[in-house]
Amino acid sequence: MGTKDGETISSAEIKAQQAESKQVWRNMYEFVVTSSDSDFVSHLGDWFIVESPLYWYLFTERYTMIDNRAKNSFWHWGKTYITTAEATEMGDDAQYYTIDDTAAAINNGYRFDLWDYDNDTALGINNSGELTMTYGHEDIDYKEDGNPASGFIYNAADNVFWRRIRKLMHN
Repeated sequence: MGTKDGETISSAEIKAQQAESKQVWRNMYEFVVTSSDSDFVSHLGDWFIVESPLYWYLFTERYTMIDNRAKNSFWHWGKTYITTAEATEMGDDAQYYTIDDTAAAINNGYRFDLWDYDNDTALGINNSGELTMTYGHEDIDYKEDGNPASGFIYNAADNVFWRRIRKLMHN
């Protein structure tokens, strides 16, 4: 047994919700790694509030946040879009959503967005609070000697999602 929104729910409901959550991640991951470049651009909004990963990419780039794409963020899956009919039924609560019948039909109106929670490595500072790099590095730069064998400055620089954001979402 457990609770959700103050109501008791059964273990079976919890297991069903966990299975559904895993499947959402799997489906999003499959989209990220298997879609064509044009489909990635065209359908990113089916999975994300598009401005969220774009902002996160630019924010972490601007402030040299070397860890914040690999960790230090929550990937939140929440209802964003509702239909006109849902808005009518919800009344005043509809103001917290975007009313868009077409977007609400995709993933039942749910989308991912990224939430910030830890900026301890901003501006070239490592996890110990030491300044370890100067400002102005790009996420595709390599550590110290510029040798690819030493690895990227940014953790997750080779992550498929962030590579595709960098490559395909310039506009």
